[in-house]
Amino acid sequence: MKLIVNAMLVLITLIFAFSTSKAQINWTEYAIDSQFDGAWGLYVCDIDGDSDIDIVGCAKNHDNVAWYENDGSQFFTKHVVDNNFDGANCVKAIDINSDGDLDVLGTADGPGYDGLISWWENDGDMNFTPHSISSAFEYTHWADAADLDEDDDIDIIAVATWGHLITWWENDGEENFTEHTIASNFRYPYFVSAVDLDNDDDLDLMVGAAYQELTWFENNGNEVFTPHSISNLDSCFATSISVADMDDDGDLDVLANELWRDDVYWFVNDGNQNFYIQIIDYNYNGAYSVEAADIDNDGDMDAVGAAWDDDAISWWEHNDNGTFSRYDLTNSFSYARRAIPVDIDLDGALDIVGAGERADKICWWESDLVTSIANRTKPDLPEGIALLPAYPNPFNANTTISYTLPAPRNVTIDIFDLQGRKLQTLVNRFEQAGLHKVNFDASYMASGFYIYKLQVGNYSESKRMVLLK
Repeated sequence: MKLIVNAMLVLITLIFAFSTSKAQINWTEYAIDSQFDGAWGLYVCDIDGDSDIDIVGCAKNHDNVAWYENDGSQFFTKHVVDNNFDGANCVKAIDINSDGDLDVLGTADGPGYDGLISWWENDGDMNFTPHSISSAFEYTHWADAADLDEDDDIDIIAVATWGHLITWWENDGEENFTEHTIASNFRYPYFVSAVDLDNDDDLDLMVGAAYQELTWFENNGNEVFTPHSISNLDSCFATSISVADMDDDGDLDVLANELWRDDVYWFVNDGNQNFYIQIIDYNYNGAYSVEAADIDNDGDMDAVGAAWDDDAISWWEHNDNGTFSRYDLTNSFSYARRAIPVDIDLDGALDIVGAGERADKICWWESDLVTSIANRTKPDLPEGIALLPAYPNPFNANTTISYTLPAPRNVTIDIFDLQGRKLQTLVNRFEQAGLHKVNFDASYMASGFYIYKLQVGNYSESKRMVLLK
């Protein structure tokens, strides 16, 4: 039975006059689901392929996995994927069987905390068939999916918190999975994600655990993994990790929470995977999730977070001097578990979607940044600078991005995902006046929405493009 959720009925309007914020962002809260018992896991994507942003979520108390269909105007319809996934705690959407549509991957406590890892196969018409990867992975809390062995199919990586295991399951191309142990004595691992941290064209692993230092596992290219400490602390209980170039120096830094200490950390990469710590917030009580994103669209990376003790959904503005200023969207989102930045209404500004365990809610907060930035910058814009629509768009593998300059200028064009993470710098050079075109090769990227951003002096303009494979 479908639950129609009218996301345009405003439950609470929160207006923050941030006098010290350059962005002057105001936020409006909308409900997506107000009866999702134990709302915990959250993922944003265009799961039905209709060019708007949908939500995938899971509810720990409700044992429920669901997706919320966006009608294009942010009216959401709930569809149940599985209503008997015992203690559901993590959910993602990815094309696991490489058939051109998005499937769902999830983890759960399982009966007696046995630990469940499952995926639900999408038949292309949004009908989902469950498949078990493991039913005895002791208290698994997080899983990721990626082509870890570079054989053009999707593998699964997961952590068993009570089993002290970090494991990946190799896909044979027919969705038969073979288990490989990466670490068998890692004390209470809680989070794992696959990312090429050292920029050597293979996927490494980022792992957070209750009683270990924050660690990355270096892939030698043959799926042999060597652990390296990032945090240099006795332990860093990171229940979430986000990797991004926070200081725009060309290497990947690490953003993480510390649940025990109520901290949010930025681990600065010196370019050789040696990290030093910078504290973003040392009083974020129950810090549970953090994500890097350029919330105020000023060209540097900010942070977004959720804290269960503070019942808070928040963002931290990255100031010019490298410090961060915190702004709370809400302090009444009971047991906030996740906060994800995404341009949910496709207006060019990043909004925030959140899940609250005791609030039993999934909500989104709309940013009014587009108006704010336009009012601030347009009077100073040189006449004639323009970012043109990519062509073709939607596109398969390659598209052309065009732009005009009225005078010789330094030009940057960056590619971002919908969470504001910079994926690639396409152009960074001095160019003459006139019309310019650059090819964007996205053959290595997954289908989905991407943002391309033109920066010329103090002028910036962003547009959306859709990669369909």
